[in-house]
Amino acid sequence: MIRNISTRSAVVTSLLVLLSGCGADTAPLQDIKTQTSVVGGHSIDRQKQRISSNTNKLSPFLAGVLARNDSQYDNSAAYFAEALSLDPDSPFLKENAFTSYFNAGDYEKATEFAPELAAGSDNELLHILIAADSIKKQKSELALAQLEKAPKKGYGFIIYPVMKAWASAQNGDKEQAYSHLQEMSRSQSLKIIALELSAYVADYLGDVTKAKSLYNQLLNDPSSKSFQVVVAYASFLKRHGTPEDIVKMISLAVKRFPNNPYLSGDGRFLIQGAQKIPLFIDPIGGVSNVFVMLARDLKNYQNKQMALAFFNLAIFLGGANSDLVLQQAQLLMDLKDYSSAEKKYALIPQSSRYSQLAFMGRVRALFSGERDQEALVLLNEKLLKYPNNISILGQLADYHRGQQSYAKALEFYNRILAQRLSSAEGDWYYYFARGISYEQLKMWPEAEADLLYALKLSPKQADVLNYLGYSWVDRKLNMIKAREMIEEAASLSPKNGFIIDSLGWVYYLTGQYTKAVKTLEKAVLLEPGDATLHEHLGDAYWKVGRHIEARFQWKHALNADPDEEQIKTIAVKLTEGIS
Repeated sequence: MIRNISTRSAVVTSLLVLLSGCGADTAPLQDIKTQTSVVGGHSIDRQKQRISSNTNKLSPFLAGVLARNDSQYDNSAAYFAEALSLDPDSPFLKENAFTSYFNAGDYEKATEFAPELAAGSDNELLHILIAADSIKKQKSELALAQLEKAPKKGYGFIIYPVMKAWASAQNGDKEQAYSHLQEMSRSQSLKIIALELSAYVADYLGDVTKAKSLYNQLLNDPSSKSFQVVVAYASFLKRHGTPEDIVKMISLAVKRFPNNPYLSGDGRFLIQGAQKIPLFIDPIGGVSNVFVMLARDLKNYQNKQMALAFFNLAIFLGGANSDLVLQQAQLLMDLKDYSSAEKKYALIPQSSRYSQLAFMGRVRALFSGERDQEALVLLNEKLLKYPNNISILGQLADYHRGQQSYAKALEFYNRILAQRLSSAEGDWYYYFARGISYEQLKMWPEAEADLLYALKLSPKQADVLNYLGYSWVDRKLNMIKAREMIEEAASLSPKNGFIIDSLGWVYYLTGQYTKAVKTLEKAVLLEPGDATLHEHLGDAYWKVGRHIEARFQWKHALNADPDEEQIKTIAVKLTEGIS
């Protein structure tokens, strides 16, 4: 997804070290909700007016906007294509179609629009995409020409020198390749990155002396944090060095990266991998690698829409692999585009080491997208093959608990815990979840035992402390201990409105009404719209004489989807108050 970015991530590592000072004009494509101008100065208002002149044109346009804003890019692209068939000369519609095709992963369609749009646009993504397409097609001169036309703003100060360097290397122009990276190294913060990329370019060009010197320099430089350098250097020495050189390099690498598994056993895994030249020692792989690095940094710094754009660019240029597709799917989940995420997870083959992660991710995407039956079909099919798989059993148990089918949930939790001959700390969750199921089935002794055991396994779990404490309070049991547990839960999770509500309710039940009001007000602010929280606050207001506010909260509770029992109770309170 590509959105308008109004603020910049303050990134201090890897490729983004300078971005905090780059200004707000870096969005590759503007969001329709905030955009004031698009290609060639066509304002949204003018374009809407033009499209609105024909109702037939307006319908697919609006449908495209709605689909795009809901992250349904496949549908959005289809609607904008329909709108374009009615108004084929609209640059506004073309750019929106381009955005949707690109975000949907239909790069072939996106590249059809890019050249025409780039001619009148300062949209950096268009220029980057065209240049990447040229590098992909081994047309390095076209890539260099396109990058010269690209706007000097935004992420270009990182991307353009890298792409120019690799395009020059692809063209066999060694001096120009080094020159572009030298330009990048003028920034102190990007110096080590430029040095690393220079080593890869020199390696690709067969400049053995320079490459070896740069690899050595990087391996001895504490500011170089990239293990990728070690992988590349091992491959280089396998091709151009001696076995002694590799042993010496691994010895130095172990000091720099003491816990890296590839260096265990005298680096045998690294040496095995060194038989192949890394994909990033190549113009296509090298540029794609930088797109991935940038995407990961953007993701880490919560700029997820832009991260997705650069993952898309990496896949467009270098092709998809399971690792990239998995990261792309996880990003789409974060962006609540569950339909696209499910499709991405489904692309990861059974043979991949990520297949189990992908399967569970796909199930979560289906559940999140309210496609429960499809998720259940997948889970039950998998369960037939793997009847003791704890991840599958856990998903089914949690689903049925969420549906308030507590007896069914118990069956699955029991199957999980029957396999656990000796409990580990990580098992606390299953005892907690089973305890909730028991409690909801009014099997209190079993529930209490499971909740206490969950705490024994992991004593600092705020949710367990809160649930057990609240259950005791609700039964007027162990009131002092219950209050202490809920206070501890609140200190562990001070932003959790439900836990703060539990604490306020303890104060209420123990007659500390003023304290209860203050705490319950905080709970409602943290978790507005929950019937129980509003009812509790209303009760506390009544006890301190704030009757008008109490009735307001009770009415609010009635509008917050209360259960039938709550509706009856609140109706009495509204009529009679609380004695």
